[in-house]
Amino acid sequence: MKQEKKLIWFSIYHAVFAIALISCQTTAPTRRDNSAEILEIRSRAERGEARAQFVLGLLYTQGEGVPKDHKEAARWIRLAADQGHAAAQVGLGLRYKLGEGVPKDSVASANWYKKAALQGEPAAQCGLGLRYLEGDGVPRNLAESYAWLSISNENGDKSASKHLDAVSRQLSPLGLKQAKARAVALRSEIRRP
Repeated sequence: MKQEKKLIWFSIYHAVFAIALISCQTTAPTRRDNSAEILEIRSRAERGEARAQFVLGLLYTQGEGVPKDHKEAARWIRLAADQGHAAAQVGLGLRYKLGEGVPKDSVASANWYKKAALQGEPAAQCGLGLRYLEGDGVPRNLAESYAWLSISNENGDKSASKHLDAVSRQLSPLGLKQAKARAVALRSEIRRP
């Protein structure tokens, strides 16, 4: 079970990186001579552009064109997350979960996941659902777990489906009915991108 959890978080970590590169208009530089591209990203990040801050943080995470530095990565990702950049919020939540560049803090991690989940980010919704399933940074709550996993699944996160089935088997018929009602209530709280 521990190995499976590690694999899940590893997958979420890399999914966030992929989502960022696909969804951001600011893209990561190519592997060839990328110094001009990195300078442009850094310039935009220093001017406060959230997407560029997030991409620069990812570059520091991977050591792409800049030295690999988790503290510097966390600093840039936090700047983007503080501006409401949903993928950065997921990335920062994951950093707190793993203790990469920031102190390990499951409560802070869950809070960042929730901010992104409420913005409609499927990876955050799945991650938050798993937090409620595990009682990691939030009280263990199967109905809340089901609700978030259900929403994540509806929003296209394929990994949520497997967990959703497992959670629903743990709920009583009444508990499942309440969990579905909670999912309906949560949907009205989520802002669509």
